Amino acid sequence: MGASTIAQMNGYLESFESTFRFNMMDMTLGRLPGVILNTLFAIFVLPRFCPDKPSIEFRDDMGREVKKSTLSKPKEIIAYIISLAMVVLMILANTLGIQVYTAAIVGATALVLCGTLGRIGNEVYNGQHSEVNELSEGFKPGKVGSSTMPHKRNPFIPGEVVSYARLSRSVMMDALASMEGTNERDVRTIGLENEFLARGCCLADACVSRALVLMEDLEIHSQGIRRNLDLLGGLVYAEALMMRLSADYGRLEAHELIYELAQMSISENRNFREVLLADPRVGSKLTAADLDEIMNPAHYTGLSQYFTEAIAGKDR
Repeated sequence: MGASTIAQMNGYLESFESTFRFNMMDMTLGRLPGVILNTLFAIFVLPRFCPDKPSIEFRDDMGREVKKSTLSKPKEIIAYIISLAMVVLMILANTLGIQVYTAAIVGATALVLCGTLGRIGNEVYNGQHSEVNELSEGFKPGKVGSSTMPHKRNPFIPGEVVSYARLSRSVMMDALASMEGTNERDVRTIGLENEFLARGCCLADACVSRALVLMEDLEIHSQGIRRNLDLLGGLVYAEALMMRLSADYGRLEAHELIYELAQMSISENRNFREVLLADPRVGSKLTAADLDEIMNPAHYTGLSQYFTEAIAGKDR
């Protein structure tokens, strides 16, 4: 029963000179008994039919036994209060003046969270390729990667994180669709909110849970990272070299110089550092020690250490 329906019924009552009038709270009060009964049933009746202990044994991806425990009493009470408050807020949304875009913002927040974790998972997934071997999920002897290629360590966990992140994109489409309304929040909107908010929260929870498992046992292969940096024979530092020589030659001429030497390195399959040292235009401005300093990957970490320590702490 929306505002337009209530206005129509009040018009009928007025035409028959009745003093009774419907208001928006009538619909809300009519729903409250059912909400209260459902809540009481879920809190006091359903738990009596649930087993105290899980019927199956849980183990994590490293084979460690995971003990599932119920919430402590304070946490359980808080969970009930939050659940009941969310239901009441959705019922009283019109009365409290909650706008339709509020639900869309919640869905967008879940999407951003999943998207961020999905990007991290994608980096690990790509870094775990056998030919890359820079990152990988935790491994222990006996953990099977591939049934046909015994050497492979398949990135199962980062793949799950990415999958949840991709599934969460549909939440945003439904969240935006729920903003379409004629005059007020009606059943077309409320019907969507119940589904996409629950789906978005579940996907975000799954994404966070798997990402925590991934990061807890994440392996970083520094030797593989350094090997991949050296695959191009120093060409990855071409931009830095160009910027350094710009002070002597100007940016345009420095670009043409580094372009010429880089193409020579590729065509002749020679190490870029050797090509640079052999050219007098570079040798007259930069020494071998200068090149070693410029071509040191440790100088290009930027603020990554600062942000890592600020977020994860210096001890980690």
